[in-house]
Amino acid sequence: MNKHTITVFQELFRRVGDEYSLEKTADDFWFNQHEWTEEEQKNFIKWLTDYLMVHKEARHELMNFPIRNKKRCEQTAMWFNLQYGWKTKK
Repeated sequence: MNKHTITVFQELFRRVGDEYSLEKTADDFWFNQHEWTEEEQKNFIKWLTDYLMVHKEARHELMNFPIRNKKRCEQTAMWFNLQYGWKTKK
């Protein structure tokens, strides 16, 4: 896994009070380990959007077309959350 991808996973885990390690994501359903609120989810997407806007290398790691465009970065953050984000509390 690349440097910025690891940083994003570390932030994902940090936001639920856990510490990222590769072993914690070995199970196919690892993303069911924690839950977060819709507000926490929105805050993570905003953080990742801003992170992608600032870090060119992160855009190259996570985006198919790594241009510095707010809408594209936000779409990538939303995609990342859909793929790897925690369950949302009901």
